Amino acid sequence: MSVNRESLQMNNYISLHGWWRTSLLRAV
Repeated sequence: MSVNRESLQMNNYISLHGWWRTSLLRAV
């Protein structure tokens, strides 16, 4: 359960960074 929760948090973290990174790349 702990691993699943950690995986979900990591996925959310990557998704968030991936979104702003893609937005930044598009802006540039």
